[in-house]
This record gives sequence, C-alpha cells and structure tokens, in this order.
Amino acid sequence: MKLESILATLHEEGFLPEAGVSQAARPTVWYLRVLAGLGAWLATLFLVFFWALLASESFGLGCFLGLAQCLAAGLLASRTRHEMLHQVSLSLWLTGTCLMASCFEKQFHLEPLGLGVMLLLMSVPYPESQGRFLTALAGALLLLVGGEEAVPLDVWVGPLALLAGFHYLNQTPLWWRGLGPRTATFAGVAVLTMLAALCSSFWGWSKHPAGPSSTALLTLACLWLSSRVLRRLQVGAAISLVCWMGLLAVGGLTFNSPGVMGAVAVLLVARESRSRWLTAMGWIYLLTFGSAYFYNLNLDANAKSLTLMALGGLLLWLRRRLTGPA
Repeated sequence: MKLESILATLHEEGFLPEAGVSQAARPTVWYLRVLAGLGAWLATLFLVFFWALLASESFGLGCFLGLAQCLAAGLLASRTRHEMLHQVSLSLWLTGTCLMASCFEKQFHLEPLGLGVMLLLMSVPYPESQGRFLTALAGALLLLVGGEEAVPLDVWVGPLALLAGFHYLNQTPLWWRGLGPRTATFAGVAVLTMLAALCSSFWGWSKHPAGPSSTALLTLACLWLSSRVLRRLQVGAAISLVCWMGLLAVGGLTFNSPGVMGAVAVLLVARESRSRWLTAMGWIYLLTFGSAYFYNLNLDANAKSLTLMALGGLLLWLRRRLTGPA
C-alpha cells in the first residue's frame, strides 16, 4: 500500500488532521537514497583506507581507530535520520569492525570460530539494523565454518530453525516489548545461515553434512506449522489428512536432502507471519533444493517429467480445495 492511500484512509476515518504529514517526514524517493548512499561511501572509504594503512603497523593504533569508528558510527546511527549520514555511519561501522577483526586476528591468531564469536558480540549493542545484520551474518558464517570441523551440521539446523521461528511467529509481542528490531536481525541471520549450512550439506562441501535427523526435525516442524495453517483456514479432516500425508511423503522421499523440507518450513512460517522477505527466502530455498534434488534423481527425463506433472496437479488440487475456486 502506498503512502498516499494510507493518508487518504486516515483522513476519512478522522485519525489525521487536514494538515497531513509534513514534507520533511515523508520518505525519500529511492534514487535520491541511492545517490546519498554512494556519496557517503565515497566520502568515508578514502579516510578509512588511510587509517587502515596507519593501523597495519600497530595493534594498539588499529584497535583504537577501529573502536573509535565503531563508537562514532553507533552515535551517528542512533541520532540521525538523514540518509547520507545514515550511510556514513554504516560505512564507518563496517570498516571499523573489519579493522578490529583484522587486528585481533593478526595479534592473537584467531581462528574463524573466535572471529565469529567476536563479530556476533559486537553486533548486539549496535543500534542500526543494517549494520547489525551484516556484522551478525558475517559472524554467524564464520562460526559455521569454524565450528563445522567439530560439530556436525545436524546440530546447527535445529537451533537456527528455532531462532527464526521464535521471532516470526511471535512478532507482535516482541515488537511491543521493544525487542523486535534485534530479534528480527538475528532471525534473518538464522535463515541465511541455515541456507548456507544446507547448501554445504547438499553439495558435499562439509565433512559432517546434515542428513536424515535434520529432515526428520524439519518434517515435524512442517507438520506442526501446517496444523496451525489448516486450523485457521477451518478445512475438513480429510483435507488436513491429505496435507499431512503429503508432507510425510515428501519428507520420506527427501530423507537425505533436508533442504527440501527446510524450504517447506520457511514457506509455512512466511505464510503464518505474512513476511514478504521470508516468502522470498522460502522460494529461494525451494528453487535451490527442489531443482537440485530433481536433477540428481536416478530417473530418466520422461519419468522426471511425469513426476513433476503429477506433483503439480496435486498441488493445484490442494490449492483449489484450501482456497476455493477463483
């Protein structure tokens, strides 16, 4: 819904005076935001590059400059709404965290696991969502790479799915308590980290890939989520039974490929939470793992085509029964 239609509705209902919203409070158009962002990054990167050259000779100087950049970015991000200053704070934050991480890595010879923990801890107090998300994502991926040698990816899938589901299924109370911005950041990081873990498992990049136990866990999550959706849609017991049997069949057929059930779980959570971003991520999951699974099936092209046709017909029939005729 556009801002103009929202304002018109508020005028009609009497919640907004005739003066409306001031021009300064209206959101900046996207191309001006892009130009302001480019100008901010160009304005800060040269200075940061010069500081990095100075800091490369001294651990203390590097830590001081990195910490100063992070503190300046936090203060700037919490006190300004101007787009160019917002981008300046983002570039200062990212370069400051990179500078501190590189200094600690050189001084203490930190492994990816240690760097990941450091970045995750640094991301928690940062007030702005984009910088917090990028720092936490880098930390989570480093944690995944560093911990994969000792901990199987099956151990990662459950907590990541639980963290994402906890936020997206409890958004309203979390936002009312003021925790929504931070839990949203780490829920998004959990979704992307789980995608990385499942991709690493499917294509054999991991020594301890996720397997049947992750598929079983995600199948149980899908059964519970589908029961929530079916209860809200008030469908009959026969349709519910067909949906549950279908989920169990998909889980059994993809027992060694947990990414497919992960895609179904993400789409079900997106359906419950009305999240467009999560819906897009669910389709990315489904297209990635669904196409890869069918490509690796030990069937000829005709059998694969017939399987896809049967699956498509079943899904269309379920859609008609669940939503009614168009």
